[in-house]
Amino acid sequence: MLNQFGFSTHWIGDYDDDRYAYAVDRVSRGSDDQIRELHRFASSSDGTLSPGPDGSRTWGAGAFRLFISHTHAHRERAGRLRDRLLRWGVDAFVAHDDIEPTREWENEILTALRTCDALCALITPDFVASRWCDQEVGVAVARGILVLPLKLGTDPHGFIAKYQAITVPSDATPYTVASLVFGALAGSPVTAGAMVSAIVRRYANSGSYDDARAAFALLQTITDSAWTEAMMEEAERAATENSQVRDAYLRDGTRVEGAVAEILKGIRGDAAPLSPDDDDIPF
Repeated sequence: MLNQFGFSTHWIGDYDDDRYAYAVDRVSRGSDDQIRELHRFASSSDGTLSPGPDGSRTWGAGAFRLFISHTHAHRERAGRLRDRLLRWGVDAFVAHDDIEPTREWENEILTALRTCDALCALITPDFVASRWCDQEVGVAVARGILVLPLKLGTDPHGFIAKYQAITVPSDATPYTVASLVFGALAGSPVTAGAMVSAIVRRYANSGSYDDARAAFALLQTITDSAWTEAMMEEAERAATENSQVRDAYLRDGTRVEGAVAEILKGIRGDAAPLSPDDDDIPF
């Protein structure tokens, strides 16, 4: 749950295996928006995300919104992809290919399709025979959002045949697939702007030195104007809370932490020193 709402989940300090103390500490480090979203989720009557005031599906605060279209037989594969992406600030909606879904579930799917930032289609051999998958893709095409096909044993067909597909190796791990999807979303001019906060979150949640280096490369693609103070603070906290960030080095021997600090210094700029007469300057 903490991952879903963007809280750092790195185990730091000495909690003596006290999960309550750990959770309180993690939540206390979150932003006001993250805490409000978490509260709304935790206090809902059935423990599920409820529609927002405009009737739209409630997505994770500040997260990139991705709809994953898949057949029922591959729901577990879609779920593993969703779980990995959540750690990196991408909130993925995993639709189910029920034969006759309830009216409520149909409405939930439509709402997610109308509010997502992009659609990822798991193109498996049974995808073309699905009653619902082609319709989901059709909505995304009609909206003009990015459609990202993943080739899983067969080629894209119909409307999505024109989109650049990602070939997924048969032995690919969920991490590898998620990295391919994340990189495609971050690199597309259609979705790069909406992926900014997710890029920062991926850096903050790096799980290895290689992960930190790869995330740093993505940080460099963010324009100065796209950075917010909250994102800069999250990037800075990563150096103290995540050892995989703190101890990572770039190929040229530069510490990743130091390279990020230089980026943020350039964005913030150096404050001009006060002159002796500054106290006498009127408002």
